[in-house]
Amino acid sequence: MAEYLRLAALNAQNEFVTRYSAMEGVLDDRYDPTDVQVISEAAPDSEEGGDVLCDARTYLDRHGYEVVDVPYDDEDNRPDTHRLLMAVRRGRLERFERLRLAGGTGVGRTALRASLTGGIDVIGVHLDDRTEKTRRLQAASVLGAAAVGRTTILAGDMNAMHRWNAMAVVSRAAGVLRPLSDRLPVGVPGTEQSPMARMNSLYRRVNDMADGGTMELMKRDGYRDADICRFPTKGMLQLDHIMVPENVYVADLERLDVNGLSDHLAIRADLEVYPKAS
Repeated sequence: MAEYLRLAALNAQNEFVTRYSAMEGVLDDRYDPTDVQVISEAAPDSEEGGDVLCDARTYLDRHGYEVVDVPYDDEDNRPDTHRLLMAVRRGRLERFERLRLAGGTGVGRTALRASLTGGIDVIGVHLDDRTEKTRRLQAASVLGAAAVGRTTILAGDMNAMHRWNAMAVVSRAAGVLRPLSDRLPVGVPGTEQSPMARMNSLYRRVNDMADGGTMELMKRDGYRDADICRFPTKGMLQLDHIMVPENVYVADLERLDVNGLSDHLAIRADLEVYPKAS
């Protein structure tokens, strides 16, 4: 007998959590409620002031969710103030757990695991956007955290492309410009940047993501992408993923516009989780 699970993930780009009507209309359809929401890059404060994450927690609590959010706590003291939020419908949650990904200066970051009834775990992540080496270390930590005997599903902004995705191939080809890039200034996310530094930073990050190593690591561990079409979630890039093991059937997957509240699309999957083979 399969367990049914509806799972949604979105890079919030700060302001999403301040507009709850969108949350209700996109991630949490009242007619077919989402069981688990993974919301990355949620800032605690809005430009208008106030603790918007507290307001979001209140909203989600009122609509039947257990909620936890944690700071990324990057070890390189990156100046961003983002947090990772997970919400699980009451009655489905056993516990939340913080996971510390990898280790060593500039690598460590916090993820979240929601252990659900039926022997299912969902690990919500937002992997580093700067280097493929860091992402691989973080992904290895995520894979190593999977509990034996339980079904683990991975979801969130992974800042990683599949190696043979068309955009990844094009981006790798653009690697011929890397020697020139190495001689130009590079911007630091979360700080003021010149246009040249910002463009160079974007080029280097996308070129690194196109390596595909992070997704290959997950595939070698038995995971596949719920979106077999590899549809873009940010611009022309597929950066957000729901990765499932072999005993999970993807009954439906949607990419959802959030009406300009984020520069990412949300992804929502209807999953059927079957008992693991003994």
